[in-house]
Amino acid sequence: MVQPTPFAPQSWDNQPLVLYHGTLDIHVFSILRAVDVGWCRQDTDFGRGFYATTVERQAHTWALRKATRRSGCNPAVIRFIVGRDDLAELDTLWFVRGAFDAEDFWSLVFHCRAGEQGHLRKKR
Repeated sequence: MVQPTPFAPQSWDNQPLVLYHGTLDIHVFSILRAVDVGWCRQDTDFGRGFYATTVERQAHTWALRKATRRSGCNPAVIRFIVGRDDLAELDTLWFVRGAFDAEDFWSLVFHCRAGEQGHLRKKR
């Protein structure tokens, strides 16, 4: 009989978060200088914004998808190391998604994909 390996969690030290952004080679230098959400599309899952993921292969997929739509460009993935406290300073919206039918999450996605203005949250 195989004995399960005991789970040994790492201690929490508020370590930085590694994020990936899929883009085109022609945009890398301007993104590294400064992110300008004015260049971002509005009709995306959560409205206009700079999208990044913790899953590197997902960023590669997005970069490849963008490169197929624009001839002469190559896919590129930018890796960011970001402090969690720095992320906490940004305007964010969080969902805890426990089920596929989480209506509050999907209603926001459909709202933003339809080109509606933002998430309608009031600023404090």
